Amino acid sequence: PNGEHPQSIPGSRVQVVFGPGNLDRIGDIAREHGSRVLLVTDPGIREAGHVERAVRVLYQAGLSVKVFDEVGENPTTIHVGKGVIACKGYEPELIIGLGGGSAMDCGKGINFILTNGGRMVDYWGTGKAKNPPPWTIGYASSYAGNTWRADVMKRLQEEIIPKWQKLGLI
Repeated sequence: PNGEHPQSIPGSRVQVVFGPGNLDRIGDIAREHGSRVLLVTDPGIREAGHVERAVRVLYQAGLSVKVFDEVGENPTTIHVGKGVIACKGYEPELIIGLGGGSAMDCGKGINFILTNGGRMVDYWGTGKAKNPPPWTIGYASSYAGNTWRADVMKRLQEEIIPKWQKLGLI
């Protein structure tokens, strides 16, 4: 695959666009999917000037844009929660993760909560989501549920491992 055309994630409407020059095409690509965009990114991408450039191109395409630029490295449920709060009253039709895997993962987490409601902790376990995401943990960053990795690890260390130790499993 090349970066000229959006690449679909199998089993999903999610598309990934990558490569030189694609930031200048983001308005045309986004316009096909909605008119209200949530642009999810991090402070470093903003400082590099990419957010301003993306917003300009999206506005030129006639789209409304709200920027959420508080994504941290290896985002957690806190980052997702802040992104959901940033959406209050805006109701995005499209979420764009601008940057690397952290922005994409956080954008997927925000989309998950906007779609299903509640908080991330409400969905710990299996079979709890009305509209589960089309990705599984263990794939590459562009597909993974890494948004929740830090919280899952915390729960593993604080709850699951001690229970297994009591049962003599480890």
